[in-house]
Amino acid sequence: GCTMRKEEENKELPTMEEVREEMLDYLEDKYGEEFEMYNIEYAGWGSGEREHMLVYPKDREDDERVFSLYRIYEDDGSIRYEDGYVGYVMEPIAIEKYEEIVKKYFPNSIIFAGFAGSYTYPEELTIDSGYDEFKKYMDQKVFIGSHIFAGIENEEEAEELVKKMEEDLKDEFKVANYSFYGYTMKDYEKEILGKDEDYLIAKRKEFSIIEEDYKWGNLNHDYIYEKEKGK
Repeated sequence: GCTMRKEEENKELPTMEEVREEMLDYLEDKYGEEFEMYNIEYAGWGSGEREHMLVYPKDREDDERVFSLYRIYEDDGSIRYEDGYVGYVMEPIAIEKYEEIVKKYFPNSIIFAGFAGSYTYPEELTIDSGYDEFKKYMDQKVFIGSHIFAGIENEEEAEELVKKMEEDLKDEFKVANYSFYGYTMKDYEKEILGKDEDYLIAKRKEFSIIEEDYKWGNLNHDYIYEKEKGK
């Protein structure tokens, strides 16, 4: 009798393939576009009472980013979803603003910046909310990290420019950090330009003559987003 009950329970559980399809269908219904799975962790495989899928838009171009989609099992047996697509859409806008500030002081710099973490967002915050509305949430809940590589002519002048850059970044972004590496123009052109991110991060201190790290702000884990009326 116990074996038969177990078999009946298992018949009601979706297969792994059905879970994958259900998750992708959820996103496609919600956003009206197609998505592809990068990978998935199933419930009980290190993810507890949820499935965690990394996803990307099917029509993405020159973009290696992914975002998270969670399928969560509630205590009452219902299924709830959380996803990070809003951040995926808004992140390039935020990073462009970040890079504009850095380039103001170091025009020829190489910048690798992004949201430092895999975030999901409240249902009320949509891809149509606009960047200003998204930033309300970002300032409380999203950390931006960066590595900045620059060639410098004068070490003392460069240190002053870094401080000015820092103040502008702090004015625009409430929770962030940067790691800045300055090189002689000779080393910058020979050793830094044209190299990929992994190489630069691995070799970042080998030729640098200036290194500055700064982190500011704290994530507000108690913050609850409320949509403005009319937004």
